[in-house]
Amino acid sequence: MDNRTVLESRITAVMEQELLPVAGETMSLADVERALEDLGRQFDSLLKEAVSPERQEEYTERFRAVSTSMAELKNRREHLKAIYQENEKASQRLQAISAALEGASADITEWDESTVYQLLEKVTVLSKDRIRVTFRGGLEIEQSIKEA
Repeated sequence: MDNRTVLESRITAVMEQELLPVAGETMSLADVERALEDLGRQFDSLLKEAVSPERQEEYTERFRAVSTSMAELKNRREHLKAIYQENEKASQRLQAISAALEGASADITEWDESTVYQLLEKVTVLSKDRIRVTFRGGLEIEQSIKEA
């Protein structure tokens, strides 16, 4: 990869984290990171204030609330990271398939193992003379086969 391509991929990754909340989520990964930093500052501030023993119960409750919020946000961050990784893998597979299709002829005249693996999900034998071919996109075709 040249420097421009590396730079573009880095900028895109940062923009995705900053701008794109995952479907069903209200916060982007960057929002979660900022919230964790804010809670960390609150925790540190509480720690400095909590030296007086007369308000110990109040501080204990506030520590518990901040700690619970931080734990929830950390779980949310890990969940979002996993989704981003899954999306990246899917994107890479789509790019690979797209590249393979660009180089392939529209008329398949011979068996090409790599094309078959990229396009097909599975082949199901329905009977001795009938199969069902399932493509990765979900399209299914039933086909009769002739004995040789």
